[in-house]
Amino acid sequence: MLHPVGRITTDSATSVAGDLILAPAAEGNAIVAYALDGSGERWRLGFNDVGQVRTVVSAATVTLLEYGVTTIISEKVLRVQDTVAAIDVQTGNTVWQRPEQPIVGSSVLAMVVLRASDGSLAGFDLPTGRQVWHRSLTPTAWVIPVADSPPDRGLIVAQPDGTLFSLDIATGAAGTPWRLSTQLPQVSFAWRDVIALQHPSPDGSGGFTVYRWGEAQPLWQRQFRVEFGLEPCGDSLCLHSTADERVDPYTGTPTGPRRPAADVIAVGNWEPIGMYAGRTLARLDPRWTVDATTWLGVISADDTVRPLMPLGGRYTACVVTGEWLYCEGSAQIDSASIRLHELDTLILGG
Repeated sequence: MLHPVGRITTDSATSVAGDLILAPAAEGNAIVAYALDGSGERWRLGFNDVGQVRTVVSAATVTLLEYGVTTIISEKVLRVQDTVAAIDVQTGNTVWQRPEQPIVGSSVLAMVVLRASDGSLAGFDLPTGRQVWHRSLTPTAWVIPVADSPPDRGLIVAQPDGTLFSLDIATGAAGTPWRLSTQLPQVSFAWRDVIALQHPSPDGSGGFTVYRWGEAQPLWQRQFRVEFGLEPCGDSLCLHSTADERVDPYTGTPTGPRRPAADVIAVGNWEPIGMYAGRTLARLDPRWTVDATTWLGVISADDTVRPLMPLGGRYTACVVTGEWLYCEGSAQIDSASIRLHELDTLILGG
């Protein structure tokens, strides 16, 4: 039932595509596709002197690879080379390749947005690499994907003078521009209909100013004397400072302590990892088990957990994806997977 997949360490950026798991090779100059059924390595794509794989973004049957950095974690530039390759994940063959930089987070509607060295943007059909639209921009303009947004507001273009407008990812059409009441020090994120500007200081202090889409005056501001952070979480924003809390996106008013982003809160030491057959599967870390192995369980409607089976060694994380339960291993043990339908007897037996 449990299929050993391969020695994929926790510092790798992995992506599940169908029946394959894609991960950078340990030496950092290739990406490897492992079969989730345990049959081994399907293909290996080397990048020679190009540097390590930076990100892996799955979309349909084509995977985007952006590379040119020394490490995945720090994203320090190894050499000035922005290249995008579209790879057929079933074979590892290159479908198309272009010398631009991808706007990570923009590959929706089978489209990907790339930025050239002159600052211009272009939208490309992901399976074929055919250019669909082009828009000239200055190199100083920032382009930010808008999280949880309709496609016609999928990107926001921000000029340093505070002028902003939206871009439709599918067509490249621009929305009505507007100007904020201040210049843009740094755009932290755009989410739904709010935009957060960060005002950092060298010592980690500073603050945020939050605007609503299309409005010149800010909704709210917050200053800090210590390190801070702000990010979307569920239908709220989560604020990180001396104490973590959730705040109203439009007023900044605290709405309670920060809670896990998962749909189901952890039950005791059991961590929810995904849904299958209307049930919530959960993982129990080896440090909480008598046999020092990872356990798989199912959370019942009354918030109790029924253990299903031991998974074995110390799996650092598990996720439900497609037809599989995938658990990431470490430098000591292989990653592993289970076909979800093979759990039916265990789940229904309780």
